[in-house]
Amino acid sequence: MEVKDRVMVFRKNHPEWAIITQIVENNESTGSVIFKVIIEDERGRIRGTGHAHEFKDDKSSMVNKTSHLENCETSAIGRALASLGIGIESSYATYDEVLIAKDKESRSAEVAEERKMVKEGVIKQSNATAEVGKTAVNLGKNHDVVWPGKKKHSGKTISWIADNDLDYLKKSLDENANQLESVGVLDVVKHFVNLKTDFPEAK
Repeated sequence: MEVKDRVMVFRKNHPEWAIITQIVENNESTGSVIFKVIIEDERGRIRGTGHAHEFKDDKSSMVNKTSHLENCETSAIGRALASLGIGIESSYATYDEVLIAKDKESRSAEVAEERKMVKEGVIKQSNATAEVGKTAVNLGKNHDVVWPGKKKHSGKTISWIADNDLDYLKKSLDENANQLESVGVLDVVKHFVNLKTDFPEAK
């Protein structure tokens, strides 16, 4: 369950309770940030807590490049609400945390296979993606990543958006190419737009 959905359930069931967020650490030199969240009832009694730790330079997270502070706070809120039993039907982790973990696992496996092929001489080093979590795309491998946007389609993969809202992806490519490039997903967007249609701007 996404954090926004956990918050909606919380507000409906406990309108008098409070979500209190605290920054435990915000180290600008290392890009490390830690949030603690406390859930208090109407009498000020602590009913739940949650912590989260994020790094600005985490290559596996597109969101952290621009919003690691906000992402960390959201994760901590999700975990605090989970401590109340909200949204833990299938997992204690938030929906975003599960997506990130799966994305890390997928990338790690892909890079490991590429390194093996390089070592065995099947492909040349120059054609391999050499870093775990690097966003550079080997277009021939149909690489996919989570959409970095914070609002519409947050948490969805670019391939999912191409299948379900291609016009939105085209518009993003047409109007925000520089921004997409700055967060490392421009080539991925071009790839999936080209799979769906002959779009001139995606060449």
